[in-house]
Amino acid sequence: MEKMANPGNREIWENGVPLNDAWLEFADPDAKRRYLERPTLETFNEQAAVTNMQSGGDMLKMLSTGIRQWSDNGRFQKELQQLLLDRLFNDQLHAYGYRIAPSPSRAPVRIAAELFGCSSVQWNRGAMTARGRTYSEIQIIDPTAVGDWRKPRHGPKGSGDAIRGAIAAIQNRGINLSDMPRKAAFNLIREEIGGPQSRGSGLSDPNLAKYIIEVCGSRQIKGI
Repeated sequence: MEKMANPGNREIWENGVPLNDAWLEFADPDAKRRYLERPTLETFNEQAAVTNMQSGGDMLKMLSTGIRQWSDNGRFQKELQQLLLDRLFNDQLHAYGYRIAPSPSRAPVRIAAELFGCSSVQWNRGAMTARGRTYSEIQIIDPTAVGDWRKPRHGPKGSGDAIRGAIAAIQNRGINLSDMPRKAAFNLIREEIGGPQSRGSGLSDPNLAKYIIEVCGSRQIKGI
């Protein structure tokens, strides 16, 4: 359930990072450095201006290089955007925004973490839609930077040990849960435990995702 607006929500929202900047702002420092060091359209134009092209073949080679660099940058950006969505889904970062549908909110509200597991994001607009809900002017927050933050307990009492044990058993078989599709990882854990996803079982997708991050770490950032 989303937390309704109050003065605290507005203050937090005002100090957040806009969604379309957050994928880079909250990236791993090494990934952020690698992305910022990649050639841009501006650097490509500068290279083209100083390159002595003797033939049409030289021009074609230069254009081909520029297109490849541009495509690689786009793939790297999408990877970092997906990692941001993973961290939001895993409740490592929080999102606040104005609810547009099904009913508009008068002030920012906290966006439920599980919505980021099935969201359609419009990065340039700072908006998203999930399960019939639409939010705009989304700001991203690191909850550890907010005063009086207390990390929530994952799942019902007693489920944590079973989940960690299942993850350890799967890892012992040489399976890397953090780098495989999330749905497949969740199903493996449930099969290992032998329990269904039911209300209060602690085996919901968002809860299992938090344990995967806790035990296995985040996805590897490959870049291009």
